[in-house]
Parts: sequence; C-alpha cells; structure tokens
Amino acid sequence: MDAVPALFLVLMVRAAFGAESLDLGLGFGWFPVWVLARLVYHTPLEGIFGLTPGKWLFGLRVRGRDGETPGLRAAFTRSAWRFVDGIFGNLVGAVLA
Repeated sequence: MDAVPALFLVLMVRAAFGAESLDLGLGFGWFPVWVLARLVYHTPLEGIFGLTPGKWLFGLRVRGRDGETPGLRAAFTRSAWRFVDGIFGNLVGAVLA
C-alpha cells in the first residue's frame, strides 16, 4: 500500500524529466529515483507522525524505544535499512526479529 504514493512521486519525476534523463548511463535505470522517493515518503511520515497511510489503515504505529515517535534520524535509518533488507530477500529482518 505504501509503495503507491512513492510510485506516484517517481512517475511525477519521470513526467518532469523524461524517461531516459535520470539513467545517467550507469545501468541503474530508475532504481535510485525509486529509493529516493521511498526515503522522502517514509522518513517524514514515520519520523514525525509514527505512521504512513498503510500503517494507519492496519492500525500500526512506529515507535522509538521510549514509546514516542522515532524522530527523523531514526526514521531515515529505518527507511534506509528497508533497501538493505530488500537486497537480501527480506531475510535480514526475519533473522533479527
């Protein structure tokens, strides 16, 4: 569910800059834009409010160790680890849980 708004951000960037303009010839395509869009989407919502629309829909909240919203730095770290976890097929989270 939360991927939909991030995908919308990517499509807005694509419409503004064109399909090939962000590839940079490195062969990564739109992956860096996708990563940035997900970071821009998740970090402030989880850091400030403790939830995203998907988490709100299912009654979930992100909390820090003190029980409060985690703050932007912790939310950024959490969001960045999503991609590390994704590279390994989401096994990092399964092992650490």
